[in-house]
Amino acid sequence: MTVKQNVRWVSLLLAAALLPQTGCVKSKNPLITPQKAQRDTRLLGAWRAEIPAADGKPRVVYCHIGGAGEKFPEGVMGAVTVQFEDDVPKQTATFFFAAAIDGAVYLNTMEFPKDKAPKEQAPEIVTGYTITKCEVSDSELTFHQIDRAALKEAVESKKIQGEIAKDGSVTLTAPTDDLVRFFKENGEKIFSGEKVVFKRIETKHSEAAADDRKPK
Repeated sequence: MTVKQNVRWVSLLLAAALLPQTGCVKSKNPLITPQKAQRDTRLLGAWRAEIPAADGKPRVVYCHIGGAGEKFPEGVMGAVTVQFEDDVPKQTATFFFAAAIDGAVYLNTMEFPKDKAPKEQAPEIVTGYTITKCEVSDSELTFHQIDRAALKEAVESKKIQGEIAKDGSVTLTAPTDDLVRFFKENGEKIFSGEKVVFKRIETKHSEAAADDRKPK
């Protein structure tokens, strides 16, 4: 993966426009429904990553994660990601919810038509999901990139239902229960690519935010 591709992956990691050949698995179904998802409060807050750019200087990427609002199920969260290119900020925003499988955290990002940014839960306009594996601690948020060859092989060998496009990209079509089984057995292999680590940004509100992240 080139430096340019790496920066693009991070900047769009939580965005609905994310392409399947980068950091996520594209799927027609999620690993859990938004109504059943539990809010992972460890994700709340502001995060920062530095990614090497082609000129050798680090490209800084910011991500802020919070609740999606009262018109969404409690487990749905919102993320705004910002990166600077030539001192010009480029921003993406999206909605996602987390699923925990055997201790691993998978983010299910909802995809919408470009001209329909929802203000409330609207399943009728969701066109699909992108699934990302991450690890989260008090100070770090680590994302794993997919092994595209392993995902393609899994579909070709019928380990999981999916469609392979002419360009080699994969979209999983399996129902939720089959997806959970598949990632329980193969998640570590599928998400065995490079990692991108975000560091938590401590702000004047950090103490209050830390209290929100504590189990109730």
